[in-house]
Amino acid sequence: MKLKIKIPLVNLSMSIIPMLGMACALYFMSIRSANEITQSKTESQLVSFRELQGAQISHYFETIGKQAETLADNLMVIDAAEQLSNAFHASDITLDPAHKNTLGTYYSQDFLTRYQEKNVGKTLDTNTLTQALNDQATYFQYHYIKANANVLGEKHKLDAANDNSRYSAIHSTVHPSLRHYLEAIGL
Repeated sequence: MKLKIKIPLVNLSMSIIPMLGMACALYFMSIRSANEITQSKTESQLVSFRELQGAQISHYFETIGKQAETLADNLMVIDAAEQLSNAFHASDITLDPAHKNTLGTYYSQDFLTRYQEKNVGKTLDTNTLTQALNDQATYFQYHYIKANANVLGEKHKLDAANDNSRYSAIHSTVHPSLRHYLEAIGL
């Protein structure tokens, strides 16, 4: 190749190579900058989302707390609690000894399994719980929990036990509206 052609080619190469180098450098710098901007925006959005969720959860619990306070001040609820308490303590029940054993088995199997699923790594001594129950508590827990045909997690659907007790008669009038209230607020 002649010198007359080589010199312009060398000059051209000398100017194109640095330009290509600069173009590559600018390209990679802009990609890195775009990634940094994207990451920064994403982090900012996640922080905003977390703060918003935290505020919503706080508001939810505050609302539930206010609803509980309002419900606790409700004269119907106060009257029902007094009537249920009086009926519970005045209950002249005959406790079938098999019911105490059956209730204990329920707590040590069905209930404990569900408890451990929801409270991973925690234990619960169900024997201590059931042994501490007096006859009335054992009787009503048997009828409202163990003998309740609704599955665990839906026991609240029973309005009254089929035991002809005064407690169950009162429970049947109060429980439906309280259950409706709790379901309406999502509890």
